[in-house]
Amino acid sequence: MIDAGVHVIQEALKTLDFGSSGVYRMISLSKEILYIGKAKDLKKRVTSYTKIDQLPNRLRRMVAQTASMQFIVTKSEVEALLLESNMIKTLRPTYNILLKDDKSFPYIVITKDEFPRLMKHRGAKHHPGDYFGPFSNVEAVDETMINLQKACKIRTCSNSVFSNRKRPCLQYHIKRCTAPCVDKISKDHYDTDVKTAIQLLKGEDVLIQKTLQDKMNAASAAWDFEKAAHYRDQIKSINYIQAKQTINTDIRQDIDVIGLYSSGPYHAIQVLFYRNGRHLGNMPYLFRDWEGLDVQEQLSDFIMQFYQERPCPELILMSHALDDASVIQDSLYHLHKKKVTIQWPQKGTKYNLIDNAIHNAKEMMKRETALDGVFQDLESTFHLQQVERIEVYDNSHLSGTFPYGVMIACTRQGFDKKTYRRFSIHLDETRDDFAMMRHVMERRFQKQDLPKPDLLLIDGGKGQVSAVLGILRPLGIDVPVIGISKGPNRHASEEIFIQEHAPPLTFPKNHPLFHFLQKIRDEAHRFAITTHRSARSKGLIHSRLDDIPGIGPKRKKQLLQYFGSVKDVAKASKNDLLKIPGIHEELAQIIFDYFHGS
Repeated sequence: MIDAGVHVIQEALKTLDFGSSGVYRMISLSKEILYIGKAKDLKKRVTSYTKIDQLPNRLRRMVAQTASMQFIVTKSEVEALLLESNMIKTLRPTYNILLKDDKSFPYIVITKDEFPRLMKHRGAKHHPGDYFGPFSNVEAVDETMINLQKACKIRTCSNSVFSNRKRPCLQYHIKRCTAPCVDKISKDHYDTDVKTAIQLLKGEDVLIQKTLQDKMNAASAAWDFEKAAHYRDQIKSINYIQAKQTINTDIRQDIDVIGLYSSGPYHAIQVLFYRNGRHLGNMPYLFRDWEGLDVQEQLSDFIMQFYQERPCPELILMSHALDDASVIQDSLYHLHKKKVTIQWPQKGTKYNLIDNAIHNAKEMMKRETALDGVFQDLESTFHLQQVERIEVYDNSHLSGTFPYGVMIACTRQGFDKKTYRRFSIHLDETRDDFAMMRHVMERRFQKQDLPKPDLLLIDGGKGQVSAVLGILRPLGIDVPVIGISKGPNRHASEEIFIQEHAPPLTFPKNHPLFHFLQKIRDEAHRFAITTHRSARSKGLIHSRLDDIPGIGPKRKKQLLQYFGSVKDVAKASKNDLLKIPGIHEELAQIIFDYFHGS
């Protein structure tokens, strides 16, 4: 199959001339875009894919899947780089670096109103005002705004609220606003506080403190102790803000620091943001399998995607030198209409910032790949292909009432709680675990919004494993299934693992893989139990029994405890109902008539 891919590339090469810059696309038989790349010399670059012996396994797979190629010739390398980044963002090819976080970064804005407002903002800068950021997340913005309110007491309310206030709000009473809405502060004094806030956001802490210290001393000398106390409190708040900012820098430029740390198949990138010397947070990224793909090219792709729609600083510090740095600088200039400099310092303050970014990338990789060894052990023990995502299933019900099936997911980075799913089961017979599992599986694999799993773990034995495989095969889903069942004594430390076409497997009690499989099974069980309990609580709060005259909470509880479910109450005869203490003949007749339409 790889020979066919090489033949496709060789035929495509015949249409190219040496020296042409541009963008190329590798496309599969199903018209899926496999890879998008740029090149200063298209023919020279694409020829490298025909030298199979020099390619790593990942690129061999890519070549084997290639059924066609498309080219766009550009006038310059800069144009090629811009076009490549646009196409990667739009088409999201399988083998390119893909940034999953497409959100814009949050900013702090001080508006240009008569009494300026302090607010957080994300998106296009359509509000007239001074923008400060970007911050790495909303939490960093919230913390900074609270500190600014304590230090400068600027309003955060909307203009409509501000213009309609008749008396001060809570922010005034907790000393986070000076209530300009009801003239508790003069315009001049308020503007002074606004100026202080702007200086703080620009990192001019030392200048502010000296100014405030002088004002405090002058007020004290004039026996205006109330004003002196006000300046004293501002100084205290600014000291607190400074204490929180322990990793600032004396460099007063806007800087993004990009540090890359690689280990095995993983590559971790940390982007640290510095604005006016103040550290505003970071954004972490973890990638797997750059095998055989040039690190410089991947970093170029990363930079172009990262700044495609995000603000770009005047200086970018890199942990790795880039051969095409000048091309990237020109491309960023075309994108943002501002001069951008890319550097990779080897010593001094700037190098210390790089070293901090690399250290953060390394620590992030340790945290995010802590389960890597366990996943590798899982693959070798059960003879599986590469496993990146495990889905675990469990059902829960009480004598057939409030039946729910659940799915939890675990990746090499830990539990993927955003993709947990609950399945309310609607079957005539909800005590049949096999039917319930079939119902859950069919609904799960109808969902197109979830990633495909590499392994299913089922709480059950050989029967459940066979039932699940019998459900998946007609659906055309080829995913390995492992069942985890209690041992002969049904002790938690004696689980047996069932796999198709393999003998049952047990582990020593202290085996790391055994503990891991127990842990994810228990997480599914916990999720199933909490889901069932929540549904049961809601069901006990309101059910069809609530609509029957004469049935209150006490009678409803008696009926459910005796019969087990509303469905069984509906099936009960009048004589069965009379067996419950407190249910007299008239009430029994009312209940019976309600369910039988009389």
